[in-house]
Amino acid sequence: MVDKNYLKENLRKKELHHAELNAILEKNYPPEDAKEIKRIIAEYYFNKLTESFDEQAQKEGWTEETYKGWANDHFRNSDQ
Repeated sequence: MVDKNYLKENLRKKELHHAELNAILEKNYPPEDAKEIKRIIAEYYFNKLTESFDEQAQKEGWTEETYKGWANDHFRNSDQ
């Protein structure tokens, strides 16, 4: 089971890092350059996440049917 407090703390840390990076970029680069650097960083992490997901999907044997099943599932938990 996923520890929600752990996830929240990691998200908070990432938000702080994101804010720090934005401040550094905006202070040291023209707006268009800062925007392009952010786009490149976002693309890098998107590709990294996609590769990680694909590896997990292959390891778990997930198929198109698995994804369709997830799309039609109704997840319920105590937070809703």
